Amino acid sequence: MKTTLRSIVALVVMSYVFMATTAWARTPEDSPDAVLSQKAVSLTVMACNIYPAITDDDVCVDKVVRKILSDRNMSSDRQEEVLRELEQTFAARHPQQFGENMTAQQIHLSALVFKLFDVIQLSCVIEPQIVDFKTCMNGVYHSILSSRDPHSGYMNEEESAAFMKSMSGDMQGIGVHFGFTDERAIGVVHVMEGSPAEKAGVKDGDRIVAIVNGNKRVLTTSLPDMEAAIGQIAGKPNTPVILEILRGDKDQLLTITVVRASIKVPMVKTRILRMPNDPNAKYAYVELVQFGTALRSKMVESVKQMLARHSGVKGIIFDVRNNPGGLLTEAYEAVDAIADSTDPLVSIRDNNGVHAYGTVAGERIPEPQRGDITNGLACAVLINGSSASAAEIFAGDLKKLGRCVIIGKGTWRKGSMQNIGPFGDGSYVRLNEAEYLLGSPTSYVAVQCKGIDPDIDYDIEGVIDQKKDIHECDLDGAIVSGGASSDPSATRAPLIERDPALYLFGEKARDAVKAMDHVEYLRLERVKKVLKMSDKEPKASQKAGK
Repeated sequence: MKTTLRSIVALVVMSYVFMATTAWARTPEDSPDAVLSQKAVSLTVMACNIYPAITDDDVCVDKVVRKILSDRNMSSDRQEEVLRELEQTFAARHPQQFGENMTAQQIHLSALVFKLFDVIQLSCVIEPQIVDFKTCMNGVYHSILSSRDPHSGYMNEEESAAFMKSMSGDMQGIGVHFGFTDERAIGVVHVMEGSPAEKAGVKDGDRIVAIVNGNKRVLTTSLPDMEAAIGQIAGKPNTPVILEILRGDKDQLLTITVVRASIKVPMVKTRILRMPNDPNAKYAYVELVQFGTALRSKMVESVKQMLARHSGVKGIIFDVRNNPGGLLTEAYEAVDAIADSTDPLVSIRDNNGVHAYGTVAGERIPEPQRGDITNGLACAVLINGSSASAAEIFAGDLKKLGRCVIIGKGTWRKGSMQNIGPFGDGSYVRLNEAEYLLGSPTSYVAVQCKGIDPDIDYDIEGVIDQKKDIHECDLDGAIVSGGASSDPSATRAPLIERDPALYLFGEKARDAVKAMDHVEYLRLERVKKVLKMSDKEPKASQKAGK
């Protein structure tokens, strides 16, 4: 948003708090309520500068106020009526409020800020009314930043603390993966090793029929969705939750108390895979769960340990299926550890143009990783429709460089990148600041709305094909990519033509993965049969303790 709008904020805030009719607005300029209102304006300025920036102040403020009202369930028609009324009210009062010395531009900008404040005031009294102004403003702050795209947002102190924990691989809860059964019990699909649930005696196949927190007992049949179930089971460390469970064919009723804890979820999981028809053919399998803090160093250590313990490994398979992404720098350095490239791996397209990542003030300079941790072994990367963001950087760069064969299904297609920083009062903001591109500023491939396509198609058993897969750019407000590549030469011949040997390795790697996935598929089918669950795969988000 233009500097002129910022400069007029103080004047308008001071004027508004003295002339508004509500009790919370009739306070001095430096009162807590006035400070909260000024924060809303500051967040609106940030929202307008989110990539791609909206240079028209009217358009930006209109998006913000409509999001505030829609989040309070106001219909589109009613929004139109309200906004017309507010414009008429301002037109009638501004001469008396500011006098005749304001320029036309100042009056126009004042109208925008008044519009924002009036909508905030109105949002607090829409039924059901929010009596506490601070609580109302917390909702307003979320609405303001989420008005631009699916990923920008506001985090209060509690939310930001939970987010930071998630990026370190921590979650709070009991450590189970679950889904609803056909009878609306919560079916335990998998109990995490070493988790509070395992220590308390919860087992795969158990059916949770009631959850007790303190004096409140909730039947699972009353829970509307999975998020509600997670909300009942997850919780702060060292707090108990009582689970009423049915076990086995005879429906043995058990009451188990589980003490919640902070659970460290490993970001890297490894194992050795073997070919079904050739037990001597070994592959190092490395699952990258999330590109969180220190992922690169954990990946490097895990790969080196596996190769030291197992001789005769034919190649390495990296699995980023269902990996939601994470930190750009971790993905960048993970690629560098495998590809050993001297060229820029990621470029940034922001409101100022395109530049190589790490060359602009404020961006962390990636730490070079000399050599190739795989010792030149062939490698494959597994992807699917839930591989997103940093996972797409990892897979996309290794594909662009010709280093690894890509196996699976097309990715989520998220090329937008967010910066998270403190607001200054304990809260944090997450702003969509740019779009990442794979490669250098002169030779890149875009990911936003495009994604990463596999060299070899593969999907696990039991997946029901969707008529239309949902991807990043199907979400409201998603940014539209500026193009697939910087020049036509970025599009190359299929891998089977460019590198037949790597393609052949990919086919063998796919078969080894298929055998591994089949074992897990059979386990899930047995559990679902016991639980009487519908024939659909439990989602990764269905965990008690995210």
